[in-house]
Amino acid sequence: AHMLLKLFNNLKEFKIKYIDATITSVNQASIKLFTAVARDMDAPFEFKKEFFTPSDFGPNVHEPEMLFHIGPISGCS
Repeated sequence: AHMLLKLFNNLKEFKIKYIDATITSVNQASIKLFTAVARDMDAPFEFKKEFFTPSDFGPNVHEPEMLFHIGPISGCS
């Protein structure tokens, strides 16, 4: 989480209000990472909307990817 927070702080001049990532529902490490980032930023987040379906990945077997949405991030207006 520290690396993402540092990157975000270095980009404050761009007034980023939202961070989005797609994550499979079984990828607990990434879910915990983005949850920690949202909490450290004191920003709301949600992780419930399917963004990519298995068919979006072609013939390869792949789990659906869910959208992890953080924001709005305060202090960026």
